[in-house]
Amino acid sequence: MNFVFISPHFPENFYHFCESLKRNGVNVLGIGDTDYNNLRPELKSSLNEYYRVNSLENYNDVFHAVAYFTYKYGKIDWLESMNEYWLLQDARLRTDFNITSGIRNDQIDFIKYKSEMKALYELAGVKTARYHVVDNYENTKAFIAEVGYPVIVKPARLGSSVGINIALDESSLNEAINEALKYDEKIIVEKVIENLKELNCSVLGDKDLYKPSLIEEVSGKDNILSYEDKYISGGKSKGMASASRKVPADIPKKLTKEIENISVKACKALNTNGIVRIDYLYDTKNDKVYLNEINIIPGSLSFYLWKDMKYKDLLENIIELGIKNYKNKSRKQTSFETNVLQNFNGTKGIKK
Repeated sequence: MNFVFISPHFPENFYHFCESLKRNGVNVLGIGDTDYNNLRPELKSSLNEYYRVNSLENYNDVFHAVAYFTYKYGKIDWLESMNEYWLLQDARLRTDFNITSGIRNDQIDFIKYKSEMKALYELAGVKTARYHVVDNYENTKAFIAEVGYPVIVKPARLGSSVGINIALDESSLNEAINEALKYDEKIIVEKVIENLKELNCSVLGDKDLYKPSLIEEVSGKDNILSYEDKYISGGKSKGMASASRKVPADIPKKLTKEIENISVKACKALNTNGIVRIDYLYDTKNDKVYLNEINIIPGSLSFYLWKDMKYKDLLENIIELGIKNYKNKSRKQTSFETNVLQNFNGTKGIKK
């Protein structure tokens, strides 16, 4: 089995993932923009080969690296960056090389657009906060007139709280819309749930069995958990692991069970595989919980929610699910969508 890991050196602790892959007999092929000599020794020993590109932002460079690995090792079975930033590029590479283990181009809009996901939650009978998809200030007036202030304004796609703001009045609404439109041509305006607790639950598994984790209560410095809270506070990039939290959350057992059931229901609706984190909004006054969004590449793999499991054991579980998914899909005949190997004679790359 050939696994291409995009940027295996970041986050730094993901060398554990490469070690686990290696222990499971997987050929681990790394592509990154860091010099091989700067990789930590544990990562080096886990990689069968490492191909350095000038920039991971350059699709042609990364494409050429995957083509080289395909030429040398045969068909690539699994490609992953474990990083939401590269979600679009990962999907494009999987499509071009017909890699079936993961999101591809025909699924990416559904995954990236919050409005698409919300529509599916509703079909599955999962409650979400009231929202409206708009592309300018004028289109928000009727919705604001109906639900009132305050509202949350956010890009229709992107994650990690990028471009998200709370509007308390007409002036701040206009500012919030302009900020969100920097990141997407469509935005979501959503009624703020007052008396709010933000709760998260991770789910591990596939369609055969989904297991929910402990539930956490998270809090930011502002009214919503910001990108800075998640990724910048503390001076190091630790993802959600750096946020202020209480695990397990101080909530009634009935609510815990409700969130666990909704989490499994949502994963079944999306047919998730591996590990996800589901974010909830809990209205403490009216005792109602709403699903906010599902993160298919959760920061830090939500390891902090699995206190009954060692980090390495969590990685082993994720890899076992991935291998199982690969074997199920590999029974089907596949072909390249583009003739990527035509006249390809290989390249030296950067090797061990």
